[in-house]
Order: sequence, then C-alpha cells, then structure tokens
Amino acid sequence: MNGILKKLKNLNAYLKVFQLEDRPDVTFNYVTGYDDAANLLQTKTGLQVLVVRPTARISFQDSDSPRSCIMDTAFFVLEKDLGAGRTSRLECEQYDRTLEVLDAVFEQILDDSEGCEDFASLTLLDADIQPEIKVFASWNGYSLALEIE
Repeated sequence: MNGILKKLKNLNAYLKVFQLEDRPDVTFNYVTGYDDAANLLQTKTGLQVLVVRPTARISFQDSDSPRSCIMDTAFFVLEKDLGAGRTSRLECEQYDRTLEVLDAVFEQILDDSEGCEDFASLTLLDADIQPEIKVFASWNGYSLALEIE
C-alpha cells in the first residue's frame, strides 16, 4: 500500500486503536456503517463512542496519477435515550456529558495531529459537530465529522 492509499492505511491504523486514557468509563467501538453500529449498540449501556472507518475520495484532476486523497470519518459520542424518564434537565445533562467527552476526543485528535506517527502525513481539513437525537435507533449525544487529507 504505497502511494496515495498509504494515507488511508495510516488513518485507519490511528482510528482503530483510538482511546482516551483518562476516561476509562467511556467505551470505544470501531464500526463500518449504520447497521453495524445499531447492532453493536443493542447490548451496550453507558457512554459509548463510535469511531467510523474512514472513506476516501481520490482525485485524478485530468491526469493518470492521483493528485489528492480526501478522507472522511466520524466520531459519535452517545448515551441511551432517556425514554419515559426524560425531563428537560436530564436531557440537558445527557448532552452536557456527551459534549464533554466529544471535547476530549477532539482535543486528543488535535494533539495527535501534531505528533502522532500515523497522523504525520495527514492534514485535518474540516470538522463538523452536530447534536444527535435517537440516532442508531435510540441514542443521543454529539457527532464529530472530520475531513482529512
């Protein structure tokens, strides 16, 4: 895997072992898509972070040789929906907890982008943070979508 796919290989290596050392209460799961994530979460409780396998778009720009490799990945920081016990206060607390973990995830990524071997050849291009409700059937929290070259 030399050349342009080396970046995808490096990003994949980084993501599949991603952890927050100071947050043992948070479980990380490496997933491929919606069905994979929904099935995995059926038996889970507590704070869950889903790390989505990266996709890649390779641009040739009127040439036979690849010019760029833009990769997309996402992190979902989630807790089970509160269901019948939901109140405005409890929902705000749930979103606050998941946002706190997302902040730690994003800070780790930013730190790693400056010194991690697997990130050495990569450039963070864009980040999009969104609140999520009842995603993967019944989970709430935040997502972080990343675009990387």
